[in-house]
Amino acid sequence: QPLVAPAAGTGIQLRVEPFTVAKHFERELFVHRRAATTTDLYVRRIHFRMRPNSHHFVIYGFNSTIPSFLVPAYDAVRDIRNPDGSMNTTNMVTMGYHTFFGGAMQPEFAYELPPGVALKIPAGTGLDLNVHYANHTDAPISGEAAVNLHTIPLAQVTKVARTLNWGIQSLISPAGQRTTLERTFTVTDS
Repeated sequence: QPLVAPAAGTGIQLRVEPFTVAKHFERELFVHRRAATTTDLYVRRIHFRMRPNSHHFVIYGFNSTIPSFLVPAYDAVRDIRNPDGSMNTTNMVTMGYHTFFGGAMQPEFAYELPPGVALKIPAGTGLDLNVHYANHTDAPISGEAAVNLHTIPLAQVTKVARTLNWGIQSLISPAGQRTTLERTFTVTDS
């Protein structure tokens, strides 16, 4: 059943329109959608819904270091696998510039920030929607996803939240061994 969009002035809905996942195939794709067209948006609640068989639905912004020629066109579907299953590295380049905005790993999920706290989407920017479906059946299936970004007016924002994207890019874990890793991330109050 479709996710009902927020009422006008209370948020926006971004969608990954229905698409086909071939039999015995994984399909992971990105679609860059317009989000904040003329003014900044302040998101207080994120509500995800997607068809079954999805591995994840993640929303990304782009960090300020992305070269303008790499910013994807709006609304173009960018698969990371070619029809033969090989990786489409051209469509994966932008992943190095992603900043996490929100995500879900179940068919329906929502979370809400504390009163007065909101994530900012700057005016004139979009969000890169990423869905990943696995089809282990003998027939094609359909994928589809939508997210509602519920907003509050700037006057109600007491703290602009930011997401964290901490990761280890050089992880080595020898086969057949138990490995424990530890990493410290230093944070300043800003």
